[in-house]
Amino acid sequence: MQHIKRFRTAILLMLSGLTLTAIAVGLLYGQFASSALMRKQQLQFGLAQQLAAHLVQKEAILRQIQSAFIAHPTLSRGQFNQLVLNTNFSVRTPALFAIGFIRPVATAQRDQYILDRRSETGFGAEFYSTFYVQTQSSPSQVLELVSPLNRSSAQWLGEDFSKNPPVHAGLAWATGTGQAWGSVMNLRGMPSGDVYALYLPIYQALFEHTNKETLEYNYLGSAVAWLKLSELLAETERAAHSAGFALRLIDQGTSEFEGSKTDSILFASKKWPNFKVSAERVNSQLLSVAGRQWRLEFTELAGPLQPTEQRILVMLALLGGVLSLLFAFMFQRYFQQHRQLELLMQQQEAPLQMRFERESLAILEAVSDPLLLRDTTGKVVYANAMAELRFGQDAQSLIDHSHFVFDAAELGNLAMPVQLNFAHLDRDGLERQYDVIIKPLRNDELHWIGNVVHARDISASTAVTLDLQYQLDRLNKLVEVSSDWFWEQDAQARFTYVSG
Repeated sequence: MQHIKRFRTAILLMLSGLTLTAIAVGLLYGQFASSALMRKQQLQFGLAQQLAAHLVQKEAILRQIQSAFIAHPTLSRGQFNQLVLNTNFSVRTPALFAIGFIRPVATAQRDQYILDRRSETGFGAEFYSTFYVQTQSSPSQVLELVSPLNRSSAQWLGEDFSKNPPVHAGLAWATGTGQAWGSVMNLRGMPSGDVYALYLPIYQALFEHTNKETLEYNYLGSAVAWLKLSELLAETERAAHSAGFALRLIDQGTSEFEGSKTDSILFASKKWPNFKVSAERVNSQLLSVAGRQWRLEFTELAGPLQPTEQRILVMLALLGGVLSLLFAFMFQRYFQQHRQLELLMQQQEAPLQMRFERESLAILEAVSDPLLLRDTTGKVVYANAMAELRFGQDAQSLIDHSHFVFDAAELGNLAMPVQLNFAHLDRDGLERQYDVIIKPLRNDELHWIGNVVHARDISASTAVTLDLQYQLDRLNKLVEVSSDWFWEQDAQARFTYVSG
């Protein structure tokens, strides 16, 4: 405890410095957090818009295919393949890996349709030599054309898309509205869940939308583009990770056609937490894409601050702590040096002070008159030997006594010194006459600190004065009763008094 008291001021100074540092760090953290929130919202909105722009770009390629079929409804396999290659989709949209054409085929025309496709000897004849449509749907939506055409994509030819109820419903809705739409699709030889298909209906000899029946009557087929969701979101995922976020893409579906209202996860970052993330930690951006609504979700992988901002806060905290310790150490060092200097000066001044006090006490004791010193409470704090001898009672000292010796003015706060004459019966039984002076004492700030009482013994002079007065009075009486005539003259022989 003694050590704590010794370093109390330094400890208080250090705690004050740490408190100020904590306040500064808190204020700076608030500013950083506010900036981070704004930066996070801008980043998430930008990533969502970037993803929507990529999908719009892919839809634009399908519209090129749509325009070509409207102009030439009977495009051959070679022409279709050249048309797709001219779109340069592999460079413009790397996530897009294939483009196809779906044609509706009635059940009664299916066999002839298969023979016609096999009999063609043009582009890709070796892949169409075994063309076959195996389906129970009527009418069926058959994949007739695909580009690029190779051994992997050739196995998709003849696939009936209407076998899948959600796809069938989507194609029916798109046929009657003329709008693009999309859905997840599983293709043979491709990773399950990673392929997403965009569909765009194509009409023949139709330049304006009239009604649903007209659109369905002039329906030629649908252009379809397949893309990998992992590649589509690769750039978005990297940008999100670099900013400290994991992302997830959810398809919320649409209520436009039956069976399409879903809420399925299309893609999730590898860093997306395996446990259930609280709603407070997830931020969402909605996208309307090809007749469906996507929800792009973000969650923070670390704190809201960037590493640079965290380093600034840590450095500020360390700097504040070090400066607080340094100031406390320097103040304690200065205080100790100052204290040692004071002790040294006290050690040097102590003998002089003691000597001065001894000399002053000797002078006061040598005074032949009684001296008393009282504090503000009226207690006697000093009495010289003469005062003890004259005014003391029995063997008791006058020190700490509060009764007055001559007058109550000894105990009061006087505005100025007071001089009085008193007769006092002293300790030795003699009554003496005193000329008493009561003087107030004040410090450097003029505050009253007590009174000093100086009693001068005037008994002898008083006795002489009384004796002379007695002789004068006696002479006057003798003169008055005498019958003689007498007079008084001064040094120049002038008469100064003549009796009656």
